[in-house]
Amino acid sequence: MKALSKYVVLCCASLAAPAAFAILQGCSAKEAAVSASAYKPVFLTGASHMDMITEIAEIIIPKTKTSGAKDAGVPAFIDSVLAAVYPKDAQERFTAGIQGTTIARQYTRHQAARRTYP
Repeated sequence: MKALSKYVVLCCASLAAPAAFAILQGCSAKEAAVSASAYKPVFLTGASHMDMITEIAEIIIPKTKTSGAKDAGVPAFIDSVLAAVYPKDAQERFTAGIQGTTIARQYTRHQAARRTYP
């Protein structure tokens, strides 16, 4: 029984190792993704919508020794998925949420600018 379990582990490892190696190879940046300035948004066409998504993505996946979200083309991916995959009602909810966040951010900045400190 012990020999059989060792055989199963060996077989699984021999199958998993090439797959893990291929996944890890895919994580290295071989070619540059579409730069943020070159990409033309399909769905996030609002004034600051693409900028906001880009900054949020970069906060979640920051650039360290490896590529960050901007370098990997995550904002362009998010935009294309929103346009191609999300149903119309979900797109409208997403847009409303982004607009609400933009308004709240502008209001907060306005309130901070109006404060006077002694």
